[in-house]
Amino acid sequence: MIEFEFQGDKGRLTKVVSNKYPSLSYNHLRSLLRNKDVKVNGKRIKEDVEIERGDLVQIYTTLRDSSSYEYHVDIVYEDDNLFVFNKPKGLETEGDISLLSYAKTLCPTSCAVHRLDVNTNGVILVAKNEKIGELLSLAIKERQIEKYYLSAVYGKVDEHARLTAYLVKDGERAEVKIYDRAVIGGLKIVTEYERLFLGRDFSIVKIHLLTGRTHQIRAHMAHIGHQVLGDGKYGRREINSRFSYKKQALTAYRLEFNTTGELGYLRDKVIEIETEFSTYL
Repeated sequence: MIEFEFQGDKGRLTKVVSNKYPSLSYNHLRSLLRNKDVKVNGKRIKEDVEIERGDLVQIYTTLRDSSSYEYHVDIVYEDDNLFVFNKPKGLETEGDISLLSYAKTLCPTSCAVHRLDVNTNGVILVAKNEKIGELLSLAIKERQIEKYYLSAVYGKVDEHARLTAYLVKDGERAEVKIYDRAVIGGLKIVTEYERLFLGRDFSIVKIHLLTGRTHQIRAHMAHIGHQVLGDGKYGRREINSRFSYKKQALTAYRLEFNTTGELGYLRDKVIEIETEFSTYL
């Protein structure tokens, strides 16, 4: 258990704890809150509350030592400029104990290019220096690098759809909201999918991410009534229980390169991994 008496100015619990214990990730702390594994002044809480000087905070978890953490990450592709890793579920993209931390043990100048949610596994790019990182980020923005996912979603989806909506971040709750029409602060999102298999009350889909916003796939699919199975944030607990999924059934399985300039050597390259849903392709 972690226990401390807060001595600073009033602030949000998650921010205070993240600053005091960097190895305790934000997502893990949110999970502890949801499970009521946090007490403030002896009272269990599940929301991100404000704490004041003198408040006693108790967190029922154990800090992990990043220096001795044993990573289990496969390198799918590597060259002089970049890595492509197969990130496992449960590992953050960035943080004290993260995919980027592991990459830095291989190449100290490594930098993140894009992100996968902690419980989304699959192929992810990491640049070996900032210059290449900027070029890769631009290539993703200009859709010179296309990203594809495989997922199990609830219900019977259409055979094919291209969905457009607007996403608004809620930083306090660490989630996003989806709207069908443009709203203040909304970012346009486009998600395309193809149904590969129709089961009883579920579908296997191939998803093409045309914009890369926070939690886009999970929130967008839930918005149209077809949550990613196992999604605890945007899905429904009773549905996840029915299908026995504890983590979201979502994998980034394929990257396609149509790059130019300094990254032109990657043009026409396809990087793909095997997943539990690959047999449906």
